[in-house]
Amino acid sequence: MAGKVRTFRPFLPTLTYVAARMRERDVREFGCLGDATPMQRANGFQHMPLITVLGRERPEIVIGGGEVMPGVWWAAAYATDKFASLKLSATKAALRLINEARERGGRRVETRVLTSHVDSVAWLEFLGFHIEATFPFGMNGEEFHQCAMPLVRC
Repeated sequence: MAGKVRTFRPFLPTLTYVAARMRERDVREFGCLGDATPMQRANGFQHMPLITVLGRERPEIVIGGGEVMPGVWWAAAYATDKFASLKLSATKAALRLINEARERGGRRVETRVLTSHVDSVAWLEFLGFHIEATFPFGMNGEEFHQCAMPLVRC
């Protein structure tokens, strides 16, 4: 683990750089949803109001979110194979984004994850998400978990 973790500006070339080098399981997940090229993957994140890009020498992780309806936020991420060595920094960044959503009036944060991404599901649960449902969502019927995290107590 050489070098200090730093934040990169979330410009389209930076997002595309990470998308072109993402983990194979992330490529499969985005592919199930029709986002086949690095540019298509990056475009989905380009306009998110909350976005963080982390890495050491180069950008390696993109974490983003945005309000999809009043009080409901969507979160998503993709990474290169360096995710494991940056997991603590990614966790801190994700929690900062979740807190920002809460401060902006968010009531809940949602995301979906391919059911076969067991390590991603575990990370989401560690962050405080819970699985609400499992259903076919991919273009070829691949199963995804719908995960959510309440931001306010009812």
